[in-house]
Amino acid sequence: MKCPSMENAASTIQTKKIQGYVANNESPVKVFKWLDLDNVGDNLLSDTLFTKWMKYAKNFKHKNPKYQESWFKPIRMYYDPQRVIKTAMTDPSTLKIAKLVQREQSKYWLDEKKPPRTVFHFLDLDKIGEKTLASSDFKVWAKYLNDFNQRYPKEKTTMLDGLMGNYIERVLLRMFDAAKKDPSAEKLATNLQNALINKWIVAKEKPAYLRGLLDGVPTSDKMIARYVEKLKALSGNTS
Repeated sequence: MKCPSMENAASTIQTKKIQGYVANNESPVKVFKWLDLDNVGDNLLSDTLFTKWMKYAKNFKHKNPKYQESWFKPIRMYYDPQRVIKTAMTDPSTLKIAKLVQREQSKYWLDEKKPPRTVFHFLDLDKIGEKTLASSDFKVWAKYLNDFNQRYPKEKTTMLDGLMGNYIERVLLRMFDAAKKDPSAEKLATNLQNALINKWIVAKEKPAYLRGLLDGVPTSDKMIARYVEKLKALSGNTS
């Protein structure tokens, strides 16, 4: 157990250090390391010194409006941001700062023009499987996808393409089935099923090929039947 007097002394020393950095107008990136924040671990966002550093970074930016470096830089330099964010998300007291870091991370990816299918992997969504659409990180990714398409219209991609870049179709069908049991994801799952059928139509997939590809998936016959029905409707053959 730490002695309160020792903690107070340490806090006083830290405050004096920060005051010195303010006087010298030191960059937040340098101060982050000088305060030894690069060695805190995944609990970084709950560290009281990190809170002081965030205030320092904000004030520095206000004093130096031409300074372009994001306060997020040292976090990505010294940590796996996703692990830091996930750790902070489990604690109500750090939930707000976790979401702030998450938004800054997405902004960084967007500035770097990271493709949505790559960001899908960065968010570890390729490891969740059938429960992907119900994941809170999927909502983060969906927003990133929308922001990416708005900023880079020539590189525009779809949600289905992002999913197919990380999962095979038999897994996607199971994912959609699982999501349809969740009222909050049911509509999205239905839209993705329709998008997949449309993709099959564009590719002119053979029903026999799809049966082999999706063998073992409980709802595959129903999906293929919908596909065949739509093919007939498009060709004008209703017999």
